[in-house]
Amino acid sequence: MAGTDPNAYFQDVIARVFPVTNLDDVNVWLALANNIWNTTPQPDRGGRTAAELSSHWRTPARPK
Repeated sequence: MAGTDPNAYFQDVIARVFPVTNLDDVNVWLALANNIWNTTPQPDRGGRTAAELSSHWRTPARPK
């Protein structure tokens, strides 16, 4: 596993998946890997997921 570096993680996924026969297969595997990365709690993130850590960046500000 690639640890906490998302670039290394996705490089590891690509290395395990290739060779693939078409772009749709690549997109399916990368979507799965992205989902795993974003929803798996990690000890170095205080037991939180990447999605939880970035939720305040992704949530639009509500007008007051």
